[in-house]
Amino acid sequence: MSHQYYRVRRSAITDALALFGLLAGILGAARFGWPFMTANADAGHIERGVAGLAGLIVSGGIAGGGAGLIAGALLAWIWARVHRWSRPKL
Repeated sequence: MSHQYYRVRRSAITDALALFGLLAGILGAARFGWPFMTANADAGHIERGVAGLAGLIVSGGIAGGGAGLIAGALLAWIWARVHRWSRPKL
């Protein structure tokens, strides 16, 4: 039964950090992609600007989500080890 306890919490920690990384990646990429889109729109190439912005947002989300997933898995592993170590032995 204790195995389920750790698996559920490790999964929650990993998923939460992956979601945070995804959102951070999307917002970070949008911040850098917006000037690219506006410059292309001003030059009359709105399709190129929107496609570039969309590509940056998707790639930023994938990169951020992957980084968050790795960080979450590491943090969850550390949490489980510390929690098992700190629990009283029966």
